[in-house]
Amino acid sequence: MPLRIRDRIQDFVFTEFYAVKHLQHLEDFRSMAMSQIFYRFTVAEYLISIEVTGEIIKFVRVLPKPLI
Repeated sequence: MPLRIRDRIQDFVFTEFYAVKHLQHLEDFRSMAMSQIFYRFTVAEYLISIEVTGEIIKFVRVLPKPLI
């Protein structure tokens, strides 16, 4: 992952994410494979996967969006 993209993702995870009032307001936010705890959304050209368990949110992975 290029340094500037990594910095953008890091800034989102540790700063901007705390300003989000509802997860549904994230870009392309959706459930993963009918799961009730795993979700994904996009930042820049990357997919970010999270696990939501009660009030705990874990960032699981960051992958480049597939070229389709």
